[in-house]
Amino acid sequence: MKLKYIPITAICTAFMCAAVSAAGITVTIDDTTVEFADVQPMIVNGRTYVPLRGVFEKLGFDIAWDNNIKTATLTKGNIE
Repeated sequence: MKLKYIPITAICTAFMCAAVSAAGITVTIDDTTVEFADVQPMIVNGRTYVPLRGVFEKLGFDIAWDNNIKTATLTKGNIE
């Protein structure tokens, strides 16, 4: 099964909750905190930005970056 576009909003709403605390933004999936290696979640002009790599890796996806066409490919089983 090949998906052109994953409904990011639906996935994020179903699996995670972002909360602002004194230490910053915490993202949890199934009661487990997501660790972000490079870029941390941030709030800019009242909007919360969360790096999707950490979220999708926690959900079991493999992520490949093609620098030639500036495209990320996420795969899990037969879903791409």
